[in-house]
Amino acid sequence: MMMIVDTDKAVKSHEELARELTSVGHEIGVQIKTQKEEIFDMMHRI
Repeated sequence: MMMIVDTDKAVKSHEELARELTSVGHEIGVQIKTQKEEIFDMMHRI
């Protein structure tokens, strides 16, 4: 599954969110990966 989330108003940095989501993923048995939209856009541009 892929989800685009607006984090402009987030209190935590991208790095903090990524660490916390990775931890939650381990707890529930899934992989949660995060990536900034700019990187995603550049990788999927033709």
